[in-house]
Amino acid sequence: MMHFFMILALIAGLHKSAALKDVVVKFPDYVAVGDDIEITCQYDLEDDILYNLKWFKGTSEFFRYTPNEKPEIKIFNVKNVHVDLSSSSMNTVKLINISHASKGNYTCEISTDAPRFITMSNSKTLQFEPLENTPKNIHMVIPPIVKISDSVKLSCSYNPTKDNAPLKSVSWKKNGKLFYKYEPDIEINIAVQKYPGINFSVKQKSNSSEVTLHNATADTEDVYTCQIDYPASTLTSSGFLLVKGQSSRRVTLTVPTLVNEGENVKLKCEFNFEKANKNGVKWLKGNREFYRYTPNEDPTITLFEGVDVEDLITNDDYRSFVSIVLLKNVTTNTAGRYRCQVTTNEGLFLHMESKDLAVIRLPHGEPTLVVENNYLRPGEYVHAECISPPSYPYADITWLLNGKVVSGNLRKESKANKPVAFPYPSSSSLSHEIRFDDGSQAELTCVVTIPDVYRREKSVTIEKDSSNVVTPISDYYNVHPTFISSGGYSWTKASVSIFIISLHLMLMNW
Repeated sequence: MMHFFMILALIAGLHKSAALKDVVVKFPDYVAVGDDIEITCQYDLEDDILYNLKWFKGTSEFFRYTPNEKPEIKIFNVKNVHVDLSSSSMNTVKLINISHASKGNYTCEISTDAPRFITMSNSKTLQFEPLENTPKNIHMVIPPIVKISDSVKLSCSYNPTKDNAPLKSVSWKKNGKLFYKYEPDIEINIAVQKYPGINFSVKQKSNSSEVTLHNATADTEDVYTCQIDYPASTLTSSGFLLVKGQSSRRVTLTVPTLVNEGENVKLKCEFNFEKANKNGVKWLKGNREFYRYTPNEDPTITLFEGVDVEDLITNDDYRSFVSIVLLKNVTTNTAGRYRCQVTTNEGLFLHMESKDLAVIRLPHGEPTLVVENNYLRPGEYVHAECISPPSYPYADITWLLNGKVVSGNLRKESKANKPVAFPYPSSSSLSHEIRFDDGSQAELTCVVTIPDVYRREKSVTIEKDSSNVVTPISDYYNVHPTFISSGGYSWTKASVSIFIISLHLMLMNW
């Protein structure tokens, strides 16, 4: 009977306490092609505890945050939904490179933990700008192909809106990244950002519609976009600029060796076969095919599951000598060996070229440096731990004492039995004799690096203890509670005590 009343009291308490409410989804009412947007989920937990937060496009989940799991954030592959993980958090998710296929209902679902286990959700529809006042007949003129060192003019023509709304701006983008913006209210318009392959000039009297790229290089090749912004509308026009190389090799494969997670990556395969008027192309990751172009079949282009890819060639006449594909929103799982296989229109195999692509995830945040005691006498040992946030590849950790590399007792975390290409933290422990170099302070630094792409330092000052009091051996554990042996084993005060007690009991049983 008592248990019955306790249960009733618990239920009554749950009803009296405040619960999850007011789930609201927020993002812009209208978006344009190529936009990056943030979608936000607001809610009031009241007395509840969050179990997880999920985002859906339609019925397909693409984002999940679970605070009590590792990793806390998980991304699921949903077509036409590209999440920028580095710019996303518990309540806000950044979607990049919005396309017409991205439109639809986006739902935020909140679930609470024990004892109530409540689930609530809310949705909002992603829409594109209404077309009533959209500029008509926007058209970007871009040469389909140029040679190395050529100059090329890009122009963008458009008509005013029906209501003659004032022009806000004209933006030029390379692979979605803004490099020039014209605004009528600004007297001098200059470059917004410099990128490899972009060396441009603008005619002073026509900078609202024309840019010239000088001295084209391999980096100049990309998708270019002209974006027209009016107060109530946005319209874009894009085209691919192909830069033809001068290689005499039969097949030339261009694959970047190292890219950051979340980027879009271009793979290019050029081939030079005089007797083959129509060439078929297959793209493979490892031994798995993900793209095929076969000129004598319908459809001519076939995409396979496993790699999120887009064909960048818009003119079929160029497929006889080049194939360019774009890997979207790459992750560490995208890394691997990529191959381009060229065949004749009769299906005869001609040549294959392969190259490796490495995808890195840089550590988010600063390294952590912990020192057990900041006051030491000369000859005593400093014990420290340096931890770098998760990354791939794993970060290297180097120790410096007063600016000099420490070659003492160093232990690095083992990477054995861990999944390939999965981000993990790196850590290093140090036990080294302190030196003050004729001063009253010593500086201990841990340097975290990923060769050529990342470097962070964390330092701490060790003060010289000038007292002449000798530390009794019984107090030594309180000053130095951790010792790290050359084999990498850690002995704490607690573990030493357990060892002594166990030894005593074993001797008593003898």
